[in-house]
Amino acid sequence: MALRVLAPLDGSETSQKALENGLRILQGVPEVQVTLFNVTHEGFDGAPAEMVEQFDRDEDDEIFPTRSASLRMLERTEALCKGFGVETRSQVVEGKVVDRILEACKEHDLLLMHALDKTQFKENLRGSQAEKIARRAGIAVLLVPYE
Repeated sequence: MALRVLAPLDGSETSQKALENGLRILQGVPEVQVTLFNVTHEGFDGAPAEMVEQFDRDEDDEIFPTRSASLRMLERTEALCKGFGVETRSQVVEGKVVDRILEACKEHDLLLMHALDKTQFKENLRGSQAEKIARRAGIAVLLVPYE
């Protein structure tokens, strides 16, 4: 049976690099299926950039890319996964980041997330989205630091 890995990505260099490092760690696992996952808000495609910058946030000040930008980012990331010989699928959902990632964890065996560099790692784990998700994921969590 394949190891089902959930890889939430926000489009940042940090999350991309962490995915790459995580895939290196998982290279010895015989069968890996990675779900590239992004949370967005619907309704901002085609809107002027200034409007998206001004309104594309929720009450927790989370910034969301447009759905089309998310799909383009995940498509580029699929090529990285294929380079590691990993089966991938992409999923873009709407909603609150923490809630949607926790929902997706129910269908996966491992959550692969990025952490910040060593000096920011402890700070990132205290009160951050990563901490909220890691504590409540209900599955194994692999936090990969950015190098």
